[in-house]
Amino acid sequence: MKQSKYIDITADYGLKKVFGSDTNKVLLIAFLNELFRGRKVIADLYYNKNEHVGDIEDIGTVIFDLTKE
Repeated sequence: MKQSKYIDITADYGLKKVFGSDTNKVLLIAFLNELFRGRKVIADLYYNKNEHVGDIEDIGTVIFDLTKE
């Protein structure tokens, strides 16, 4: 298999590699605003703790990559 020099941002790994840190926050905001095409406008976003353990034993752990405040 030929290895690509590009990262596939449609895959979870690629999206987190490119946009998953404060360093690329401006780039992520621009990317999301382009996807929304004016239907929604993101001015800022926050990288919060993304793992949330369920309140009771029957509810497992949920991971949110992006959250809205």
